[in-house]
Amino acid sequence: MIVPAVAAAHPLGNFTVNHYSRLELTPGQVRLFYVLDMAEIPAFQAIQEIDRDSDTQVSPDEGAAFTIARMDQLRQKLQLTLNGTSVDLKPVGTPELSFPVGQGGLSLLRLTFWLEGSLPTAGQGAVAAEYRDDNDSERIGWREIVVRGQNGLQVFDASVSDQDQSDELRTYPQDMLSSPLNQASARFSFQPVSGQTPRPGTATRQLGAASNDGAFAVLITLPELDLRVVLLALATALGLGALHALEPGHGKTAAAAYLVGARATPGHAVVLGLTITAMHTSSVFILGLVTLFASQFILPERLLPWLGLASGLIVVVIGLRMFLSRLRSSSAAPAHSHSSEHDDDHHHPHNHDHDHGHSHGHDHGHSHLPPALTGGNIGWRGVLAIGISGGLLPCPAALVVLLSAIGLGRLGFGMLLIVAFSGGLALVLSGIGLTVLYGGRWLRRYQLGENFAQRPMVAWAARSLPAFSSLLVVGAGLLLLYHALPLLRIWQL
Repeated sequence: MIVPAVAAAHPLGNFTVNHYSRLELTPGQVRLFYVLDMAEIPAFQAIQEIDRDSDTQVSPDEGAAFTIARMDQLRQKLQLTLNGTSVDLKPVGTPELSFPVGQGGLSLLRLTFWLEGSLPTAGQGAVAAEYRDDNDSERIGWREIVVRGQNGLQVFDASVSDQDQSDELRTYPQDMLSSPLNQASARFSFQPVSGQTPRPGTATRQLGAASNDGAFAVLITLPELDLRVVLLALATALGLGALHALEPGHGKTAAAAYLVGARATPGHAVVLGLTITAMHTSSVFILGLVTLFASQFILPERLLPWLGLASGLIVVVIGLRMFLSRLRSSSAAPAHSHSSEHDDDHHHPHNHDHDHGHSHGHDHGHSHLPPALTGGNIGWRGVLAIGISGGLLPCPAALVVLLSAIGLGRLGFGMLLIVAFSGGLALVLSGIGLTVLYGGRWLRRYQLGENFAQRPMVAWAARSLPAFSSLLVVGAGLLLLYHALPLLRIWQL
């Protein structure tokens, strides 16, 4: 049957597919309670499959047909063996399908059902058991298995807990949201014991839903859209994009370090921001198309780590090119310094010293540590590449807004919100670059003075800054790779 929905935003992220199994062992019988929980994006795809008449509503008949078919699919990939012999797990009771409300007006999907099987009768001693859940192994999400002995049956040597940590996938521990449980199998033994074994209580650790306000996704569900509301919503999206950019990641270090190391101009910082806006908006639309039309060939959440990998590689390559360029420049500088010292020993101390200090010193600053846009081979391509890497990885909330806009018939409004959100992201990244550029100029012009700038350590630091900045770019790229590689599961391909 279909039960009423309860409004909640999914705490584990918009792409997750989560599984929960609880085995309750009693003398002669095992009962398995199973929960399938889908976040907004996979639920959106599943509802498209369920809604066969495409009327945007899931009728009782459509829900019942999906429930039976999906339960059978899940059951086929559940395996319980006792001393190496498989147990036949059969459905009992009535499965339940519900659609809690998630972000942006999109629905979540929750399917629960019970299975039963027979256990050996008393007198056979300890039994070694193994349970496996091979469903949706390619999807990301929470996977939890709980094993409990009841009514005189004792479970021991279990590889999983008898305590429920997620309240049947309703509430997740706050300290585990960044590293969710991934229990696809469990080994345990059991045997009858004299007397009654008390049923375990609920977990004592504090549980709580994730604090995911979904403020950006809420904008697409505003009930009335007059000009004032639209403008206010766009301004809010811009601000939320800016706040989103301040979260870890998003290439802030790479963008700022590149602008410093390449000795860019404020114009380059502006172009960088525009590129990030265009790329982030495009990536959201492309991922939306994949979700709508190509999810049977490629899972959208599996694209994100590859995009992160591409972003990291772009940043690393640019940083290495910058560093090699600085090495070549610094290796050429000593030849001129030596020539200058040799000339100082000649018979023109005043004239030559004066010319060298003003003319040669000026030329050295522009030719041997050249701006990337005039003396290097990175130039505008480097600015564009950093911008592409900064906007390549789309925000999942933006994808939720796009899919909600399609479902609500507000595609134009949704696109404007995404552009505004991307613009806020770009404003922060460009602003950081401009702050670094103008801040350095202000310090040199008004605070440091010529005497300070001519000190040996300061001069060395000034010469080393571009090379150091290029290493920061490389480090930022390596950090992106560090986060992307564990999610790729290359070893399973």
